[in-house]
Amino acid sequence: MDLRNAAYAGNGTIDCEIEHPELGWIPFTASPDDPDERARGIYQQILDSGIEIAPYEVPPVDVEALAASKLDEINRASEADLAELRRQYPQYEIDTWPQQEAEARAWQADNNAHTPTLDGIAARRGIAFEELVRRVIANAEAYRPIVTDVIGKRQRLEDQIRAAVDAGDAEALRAVTWSEEA
Repeated sequence: MDLRNAAYAGNGTIDCEIEHPELGWIPFTASPDDPDERARGIYQQILDSGIEIAPYEVPPVDVEALAASKLDEINRASEADLAELRRQYPQYEIDTWPQQEAEARAWQADNNAHTPTLDGIAARRGIAFEELVRRVIANAEAYRPIVTDVIGKRQRLEDQIRAAVDAGDAEALRAVTWSEEA
């Protein structure tokens, strides 16, 4: 059987073209582990023939696609780190946290400050306004170091991704991971 254009495929196989009696030259991947005895024979024929077998060429890495995948990976991991804490509250309540904190701090600075969000929450909850202000500020101060740690870590890893893209360094991109140590 005639064959040509043999090249290692990187997984122990050899890609080539074989001349089929009816179809002409067709692509073929020869494997030493092929279940078909004839296919294993073609693999051995390539080795025994002495024809030049081109080395395996690693396909080029799409650095931009890898970077997008890594960014998505670290974004999902950062969300997961905060998910347990945030799971205790509905999203609509989380959405009011900045407003609640702003009103609480404004009221601390000036007891005449306009605080419609806190007024409504305190009235419906049935607790003293001053107690709600205390709790809002305590929660904000407890949450801030947790979220800023996650934000800083995520941004540091994003910077590493951008630096690797700028350098065209796929290995540096692969090394960017969200872990306890990172």
